[in-house]
Amino acid sequence: MIEHNVEIVVHHKLPSDTSFAVRKDNGEGVFVSSNIVKRNNMEIGASYYATLVPNANSEHASRTPWFVTFAKDAIDDESDMPSPELSFDDLAKRCHTQIINDGFQTTTEIASAIGAPVESVGSALMSLHSDGKIARADVFKTGSQKRASFRIWAETSRDFLE
Repeated sequence: MIEHNVEIVVHHKLPSDTSFAVRKDNGEGVFVSSNIVKRNNMEIGASYYATLVPNANSEHASRTPWFVTFAKDAIDDESDMPSPELSFDDLAKRCHTQIINDGFQTTTEIASAIGAPVESVGSALMSLHSDGKIARADVFKTGSQKRASFRIWAETSRDFLE
């Protein structure tokens, strides 16, 4: 389920700019990617209005149940926040349908095809993968990388071979 216009406060920022925040309404943990942090010049202690999706990373979801897909400074007018368009389940269904119809694709390609934010699509795809509904391949440019250069998603693992 996507939650819109949730006020968060940043409480920790890593050297990479990846940050952590808390929801002001219930104190639950929120993960904020470095891209969102940099785009909004987020600072520790500041408040922001955010669009949140459930954290699809099962390893961390118990401590940090939310993931920010969009944010803006809390002192700005809320009218710039994206309007609720799709529930998380509907977004996941659209992602799944896109993969079934067009075969294996990157997260960015799927987001572009369905017209949704990459961060939201990534969360939906991770959820589908965790549920065993799709396959994932992480692609590394070099052997020394700790993070994949990109991910490819398919209906089944055999689809990557065709």
